[in-house]
Amino acid sequence: MLETDATVGARQVEYQGDLPWMVALGYRRRRRVVYRCSGVLINDLWVLTAAHCIKQRGPVEARLGDIDVMAAYDDDQEVPPVVIPVVDAIRHPDYLEQRGTETELIHNIGLIKLARRAPRNDVIRPICLPLETERRDSLAEKEALIAGWGFRRDTGRPRRVMHFSSAELSSHQECVASYKGEYTITYRMLCAFDYSGIDSCKGDSGTPLMRQSTNGTGPWEVMGIGAYGQGCADPNYPAVFTKIDTYLNWISRTVDRN
Repeated sequence: MLETDATVGARQVEYQGDLPWMVALGYRRRRRVVYRCSGVLINDLWVLTAAHCIKQRGPVEARLGDIDVMAAYDDDQEVPPVVIPVVDAIRHPDYLEQRGTETELIHNIGLIKLARRAPRNDVIRPICLPLETERRDSLAEKEALIAGWGFRRDTGRPRRVMHFSSAELSSHQECVASYKGEYTITYRMLCAFDYSGIDSCKGDSGTPLMRQSTNGTGPWEVMGIGAYGQGCADPNYPAVFTKIDTYLNWISRTVDRN
């Protein structure tokens, strides 16, 4: 499994099975598909992502079991990535986006339905959802994992290869103070200092915030989905994530009804 070190920054994922729930979301651009957002597989048919990743042009497909979205194979040529069309994309009904002097992305969570069930194997399987709601401040200064194909700090272009890094969770008070009223930080959000820039560069990746449950000995679970950030890995501004355990009822209802 991946070993994280906050002092190293973003590192390339080497083996397909390290993060088997990661999904690259593809969007139609002229005659080709480009990958611009991440998500996580939460069961055989559904992918969890950010609401701002659901656009008019997609996603049109989900790429699973992959590291390099431009390559036909990764580390194991006997296990090629699986591409599945998207049949539905659902934003939270109260999602709010405002552009102008202020930007607010409230209820920034969405679900993607696949056209067929994803296979389960060594490189593709779902991640767990949290079992219950956890107080934000009890998570302060704890470490979590982020991963995805977010935009690079140096070029401003999306990564073709999945990277991962550790991130340190901040308290709610520290997060609110950092943004000084520039963004609305609600109880349904988590903040984490992402020194690698995987999530906060352009804030357009739907990057998952993950941890191993039971103090690092249990199954992996998704804690948050990237909502927005300030600048690109700016140490003065934590990245903001939608707090998944406050949306468990909405996720369950949406999956059951669709």
